[in-house]
Amino acid sequence: MRMNGLIFVYNARSGVFNSLINYFHKMISPATYECNLCSLTYNNYGQLKAWKQFIKSLNIPTYFKYSDHLSEIGLDKQTNLPIIVSTDLYVVASAEEINQCQTIDALIEVIREKI
Repeated sequence: MRMNGLIFVYNARSGVFNSLINYFHKMISPATYECNLCSLTYNNYGQLKAWKQFIKSLNIPTYFKYSDHLSEIGLDKQTNLPIIVSTDLYVVASAEEINQCQTIDALIEVIREKI
C-alpha cells in the first residue's frame, strides 16, 4: 500500500510546559510513562538517530501530533494512543502494536510491514 503521508500521534499533550513534565517523567519514572511511541523514538537528548533516518527514508510527508490534536486530525477523543495513521486515517500501527514494541527496530519493522 502506498501512503500519502503518516501521522504519528503521541499519548502526550503539546506545549513547552507539557514537554518539560514529560522529560522529567521519563527520567524519574520511565516504567510509568504512558507513551511508548515517545519512549521508543526519543531519549533525553532528543529524537533517536535511527528514527530520524527512518522517517527521512520514507519519502512521504510525516506529521507529529499529540493527544490534544485528535479532533484536528479527525480522530475520536476516545482513540487509544499512541497511534500511527495514514493521512486518510488508515491505522498503520495501533496503540497495542506500538506498546508491544520493545525497541526502535521493532517499531520500524511494524511500520514497514504496513506500508
